[in-house]
Parts: sequence; structure tokens; C-alpha cells
Amino acid sequence: MRNRAGLLGSILLSTALACGCGGAGHPQTPSALTADQIDADPIALLPASPIAVVDVDARAFYSSGSVGAQLVALSEKAIPMGDEAGFQASRDVDRVVAAAYGSQGADAVAVLCGRFDESKITAAAEAHKTTKAGGTITESDYAGHHVFTVAGGGVSVLTPKTALAGTQAAIHRALDRIAAVKTTRDLPSWMLDTLGTPNAAAAVAVDFSQPVTSAALASVPLPAAKGVKTLRAVADFNPPGMHVAMTLEYADAATASSAAGSLKQAVSLEGLAALTGLVPKLQQVAIASAGTNVQASFAVDETAMKKLAVLLPQLANAAAVGAK
Repeated sequence: MRNRAGLLGSILLSTALACGCGGAGHPQTPSALTADQIDADPIALLPASPIAVVDVDARAFYSSGSVGAQLVALSEKAIPMGDEAGFQASRDVDRVVAAAYGSQGADAVAVLCGRFDESKITAAAEAHKTTKAGGTITESDYAGHHVFTVAGGGVSVLTPKTALAGTQAAIHRALDRIAAVKTTRDLPSWMLDTLGTPNAAAAVAVDFSQPVTSAALASVPLPAAKGVKTLRAVADFNPPGMHVAMTLEYADAATASSAAGSLKQAVSLEGLAALTGLVPKLQQVAIASAGTNVQASFAVDETAMKKLAVLLPQLANAAAVGAK
């Protein structure tokens, strides 16, 4: 279970930074979605009942002058396939829509939008090339599609514009939807509303009422983390750097009001810590409770974002070690 939790964390991190693999189209099963239907709506490809979803404008992050270079280096390092399979995340991926699931262990799948050449992965698999992760690519077939696996993760190229990446079980569930001609979005409305936020460079929605996420939240040493039911957050690139707005939902208004107070106190302590230069200074902070919700927003300038981006590889390594 710990190894699978580590794999889930790695997949979510790499998707948030734009992960993927290359590939071209392949024959469809008679009842499957067409290539045009697959390319039309990546969110509809996600299996139902996720515990968390994320939609990332990968191109916006990669082209960011403040964090682009660091994110390119981190995502290329995190993904097990590279040039040997004709793939480069910063070149090939424009958008990532990902979801995590907890009903059958820790599983996640990402729908990657960009440019993919399956023939190059097939050639790498047939040549038994060693990937940058140190393993070899193996190929199998499921629901009329090829699934390539390496280092515990999998990739299935659906069309020249769309691919899946993630754990094998989650990829299989997504392929089942395609074979069953599922064109509806089977996510909760509040998650869909978050992902549909206009002009967002990133949008995240997490259901903390599920056992997997509530257990993870229990380890967060912050009073405001206690009793959270859902989290919705969006981010965009605007002066002075990145703006983040989030909504935390609690069981009742009293808990939400208390959480807002603890967040304000945490921000005050963060301001003192920022004086050391070790953590980024938050700007334009606004925190307020409204009924059972706490709404919070802040901005981080480009200088602070560059410092944080430099720390990302260290944070990723620490998370991977902690999950083992």
C-alpha cells in the first residue's frame, strides 16, 4: 500500500507539472468512441467517483518566466519515459486533466492533451530499450488499445492528440468508458464547476470525506485542516506572479469561523518566517468565513515563485522517501 501511495503521489505531481508520453492513433473497437469524440472532452474520459481532480494548463506553466525552467527539469525527471520513446513533456503536452481514486487502493489517471506518436513508443518497446527510469517498456492490449507500462506506471495513446497516463487499473477503467461510448462527465457538479473556472492556469478539487484523503489530512499540523469536507482551488498567472483562490468547506458555520481564525494566525506566522528568506512571502491575503465555507486568496510574486520552484525537487524527493 505504501508503494502504491508513493506511485499515486508521483503521478499527481508529474501531472500537475505536465506529464505524458508520445503516440499515434490505432484501431478502435467497433463500439468505442471515435477519435473526434475522445479529443473533444478530456474530462469525460475520467472514471466516476474520484477523490481528487486537477486540470492544469501545462503550456502556461512551462512558458512561465518565473517557474518554467525548473518545472521542465522536474517533470522530465519525474516521468519514466523520455527521448528513447520520442517524448518530451515540455514539448509535447499542452494540458493535463487528472483524477485520483481510492476505492481499489491508490490509483490515478491523467488525460494528456498535446502531440503524441505511438509508433515511437512501440519501437522502443520492441527494441527493449532501457528508459531513463532504468526499466524497459512492456506492451499489452486492453479494450482495443495498446497499454505501455514501465516503472510501475502506464501509458495508452488514444489519438495523435490525446493519451492516458497513470496506474494500470485506472487506465483500464478509462478505457472501459471509451469502449462503452461514455460521453457524459461523471464527476460531482462541484468538481466540474471548479475545473470549469474561466482563465485558470490550474484548478484542483479534493473530496476529504473519503477515507484515503481524510487520513492524509489528519497528518497536516494545522488546526484549519481539521474537519475539512472539500477543497476547491484555482490559480492563474497575473502580476505580481501567481494568484491563488480557494474555498474550504466544513460541516458547520462555527467550525468554518474557527478555521478562518486559525488560517489568519498561520498567515501572520508565515509573514515572520518569510523574513528569513526560507519561505515565500504571501501578498494580497484575504481570508473570510461565509456560512460553512472559508474563502481564502493570496498572491506570490515572481521572485518568491522562483525560490519555491528551486525547492520543488527537494520537496518531491522528500515526499517519495516518506511514502516508502
